[in-house]
Amino acid sequence: MADGWLPVFFSPSHYETIIRPQLEKGAARAGRPLSELSVCVNQPVIVTDDIDAGRDAARAHLALYIGGMGSRERNYYNQLFCRYGFEDEAGRIQDLYLDRRREEAAAGAHPPR
Repeated sequence: MADGWLPVFFSPSHYETIIRPQLEKGAARAGRPLSELSVCVNQPVIVTDDIDAGRDAARAHLALYIGGMGSRERNYYNQLFCRYGFEDEAGRIQDLYLDRRREEAAAGAHPPR
């Protein structure tokens, strides 16, 4: 179906167990090997010497995607973080965001170190 994939919130530590099986399924459905799929990761970058300030700068972006992109039942990014093992955090962020408590949702979004 596609020549490549542009993942957002890509997690290398989840590639073999969560991501690769889905990519293999899609490649098989398209009738070709996974090796023909180009993967170009899109990753936000914040340049700073202050790790805490950098993490704080990423929180609103994470909260928007985890909490506000879609409905409570259908939010790809929320479901992605749930598959990554952050069900409780993703649910809390989404509840706060959809209740228009966006600053609290952002405060609960913890970018990885």
